Amino acid sequence: MSWKGLLKGSFPKDTIQRYIVANEGIANSTVFQGTLYELTVMRELMEKLRMEHMQVVGGSYDGGVDIRGRWDVTPIITEVDRHIHFEELPKRIKVNNTTIKPWRHRVKPSKYLDCYVQCKAFNSEKITGRQVRELIGVFAMQVPLSKRSSSIMIMSAPTLFTKDGITLFNEAQIPMIFTRVEMISALGNGNFDVENSGKLLQYYENDYASKLLANCGIKEWLKLRAYEAINKNEL
Repeated sequence: MSWKGLLKGSFPKDTIQRYIVANEGIANSTVFQGTLYELTVMRELMEKLRMEHMQVVGGSYDGGVDIRGRWDVTPIITEVDRHIHFEELPKRIKVNNTTIKPWRHRVKPSKYLDCYVQCKAFNSEKITGRQVRELIGVFAMQVPLSKRSSSIMIMSAPTLFTKDGITLFNEAQIPMIFTRVEMISALGNGNFDVENSGKLLQYYENDYASKLLANCGIKEWLKLRAYEAINKNEL
């Protein structure tokens, strides 16, 4: 059984377990592992970063995008502003060979960033420069010109970059975020540790994304673990 559901708000706690049970017969296949990882990444992005309207779209004709979603960072900004005072942010910031208007100066209720997520369910292989170049190409193909100032490309993997991979990632002239999300651990006998594994381990913005998201407080939000109180209130 594949999984293509659209999740508008919070991530239902039993989603991953239901997928595992429904597909126990193919648990050793790469298709199963790939979709399991996509669901794991979706859970972490929704629970930790408050992304919404997320949908697994991966398949033969996905164009390099595994998950699409929206990101309203207003709740993050509001909460972090209660704890941290940022220095005044310029109206425009220079990044690479252009200038951009930071999202903090554009954000308002119901205004969101479009998110395009590519998942790499690697066991040990690191992310190379070739894969980063492919990701940049995906952004160019999938995101209309009119949306490029309000869209972000996200790469998720349980492993890190090679030297050339991180160099290209940092220098890319599009906003990109890397989220290191671990794989869900197998316990044996067809069981998986859904509750205690598959967690978001690292969040990293390339130079373009850090300028676009300046003073939005996302790193501070994660450091404060502010999502825990909100998730608890939603139970």
